[in-house]
Amino acid sequence: MDPVRFDTLTRLLGNRTSRRTTFAAAAAAALTPVLAGAQDATPVAIEASPVASPESDLTADFPVFLFVQTFTQGSWEPAGEDGLFSLTLSGVPTGTIAFSDRPERIVTLVPMQKFLDGLGFTPSNPPNAALVAMREGEDMSDQEVLVVELFSPEYDGVAGTLTYTARVLQDYGASGLAGLAPNQTDSQLPESFAGGTLLIDDCSDGNGVCYQKLNGEDVIVGNIGNVGCCYDWGAGNCEPCNRDTSSQYYGALCADAYPDTCSHSDGSWDCYADAVSCPIV
Repeated sequence: MDPVRFDTLTRLLGNRTSRRTTFAAAAAAALTPVLAGAQDATPVAIEASPVASPESDLTADFPVFLFVQTFTQGSWEPAGEDGLFSLTLSGVPTGTIAFSDRPERIVTLVPMQKFLDGLGFTPSNPPNAALVAMREGEDMSDQEVLVVELFSPEYDGVAGTLTYTARVLQDYGASGLAGLAPNQTDSQLPESFAGGTLLIDDCSDGNGVCYQKLNGEDVIVGNIGNVGCCYDWGAGNCEPCNRDTSSQYYGALCADAYPDTCSHSDGSWDCYADAVSCPIV
């Protein structure tokens, strides 16, 4: 990677803002569609360690990452069903850039297929991404932005191509891509476009079951579907960011979903979670 771009990414991670609020700035820093040799670098092993998530007060067992894929050419075509498109990226390096927020401030390169196999690009719960594309024949500052959902990736390492099925998010309201979402002027892209950057958020949310102990027995309260999930490099898949299912984090999630059942006393919630799972391929 070009040292200037690497330093820019590192400085972004050092700012006293969350990963969510630096999304747009990171897109600009990573826009150049060439990894300049980084695609052949040896990925850095990442150890899981406790870290305070920037999105909430949950104590996570894994760092929260943002993923960057660059390309030199792209195409956008209807995929046969209403609202679905085929996104094909050419000139794709052999790795995906990953970087985390403080305190780790990790910047590393993950082999492409390992990343695609582990993040969980499932049609039922796909990750969100921002596609920043350059218009053909236009000035490099002339960009188009789409916020999309991605699933069913197919990677050809020999040809250097990567294809996704994509769905445009018309009214993106969450915080993850808030820095880029206002730059989406419509829901269209030209059939072909010059190089650009695809920025992919960390794992989609998972699911769990809320329980409450009554008269010494565990009683099911109901399901929750907004469990935070993070990418675990060791396992190569998405895992709950917080593995302590009796923590305040899960108690609060259960209470949010079932306020008439779960209560707070003596500094803790009386509900907890179990059977917590994350999206899998």
